[in-house]
Amino acid sequence: MKTIDNEQVEKLLEDIASVKEVINRNKSIIQQVANPVHFRLLMLLFGIGISFFSLLLYFLINNYGSHSAIPLNLKWIVYTAMGIVNLILSIMKQGLYRSSVKKIDSSLTLSWFYKELFSDRFIHIYLSSIFLILFLIMFYIYKGIPYFIIPSIAIWLGLLGMAASMLHTKYALVTGYWFFITGILLLIFNTIPVTVAVFLSFGIGFTISGILGYIDQKSGKVE
Repeated sequence: MKTIDNEQVEKLLEDIASVKEVINRNKSIIQQVANPVHFRLLMLLFGIGISFFSLLLYFLINNYGSHSAIPLNLKWIVYTAMGIVNLILSIMKQGLYRSSVKKIDSSLTLSWFYKELFSDRFIHIYLSSIFLILFLIMFYIYKGIPYFIIPSIAIWLGLLGMAASMLHTKYALVTGYWFFITGILLLIFNTIPVTVAVFLSFGIGFTISGILGYIDQKSGKVE
């Protein structure tokens, strides 16, 4: 029986290394662009922003007795500041996506990325989930139970995070479970103030996402 000599073994190992190099080089562009490690600062700022404003509103409501009792000018200042911060972070997010695309190939555009991301197969799942959450929001408002909007959105974000973990990182799964579990708990313990619920689920959740991105930079690599 013919055996494999050392030269053949070395050639086989070189071939395997070449195949691995090709696979890594041709890794999905979408996975590289949407790598959550690129957005760790954004997630951290988003989490801190949500935490700050939710706790600020909690303090104001406790101080004045109710949301409606807060002076109109003060509410206007707080909500305007929230809108400005959200706008800045949204612009920052688009800039991060654009720079990620250009780093891979300068000829690629952001519109191309979104077209590839929301492919024919994925778009049906994404749009149906959007329709479901919008329906639930309108249903809760109609029934006079707007509190349940928060846990429903948390559960929705949790499921999206779990789905994203298939493409990106381990810690996308961690934050996905955070949103999912806190959403379930907020449904059960529905006497928690809305502002505190927002802080516990979204504020802490996005902050965790940002922190994990700094702690484990390798987690952003697709395995």
